[in-house]
Amino acid sequence: MAEFIILIFVFIVGFSANFVGAIAGGGGLISILFLIFAGLPPQIAIATNKLGEIGSGIGKASKFIKEKKVVWEFILPFSIISLIGGCIGANILLNINQEMLSNVVGFILLLLLPTIFIKKEMGQERVVTTKKRKTMGYL
Repeated sequence: MAEFIILIFVFIVGFSANFVGAIAGGGGLISILFLIFAGLPPQIAIATNKLGEIGSGIGKASKFIKEKKVVWEFILPFSIISLIGGCIGANILLNINQEMLSNVVGFILLLLLPTIFIKKEMGQERVVTTKKRKTMGYL
């Protein structure tokens, strides 16, 4: 019975984190911190969060496509970069010491947490895309 209550609590916190994330961003920070606090190893917490983001990513992508806000020329290069980065990140995640990872993840999440509250409109302004900015974006 205790496990069932924990599962319901995890569901409620996860749903709430995604709801907040959809409105203000940063839902992943909340989810990962809570999953680690609930006793999951950092690798599992990060993977669980990423798996959950697939559904919201599909929903967001379909919305952007319907609103004709997709810059199609960026799809292939960013997909390739994301695939390479994902493979590298997954290998690092699987081969790193769990205690060290807990410390690193905790530090990074605490470092990023203020960005949720500081500037909500960050990244929403239009800027001219120069060759230098494109290169920096790919890196």
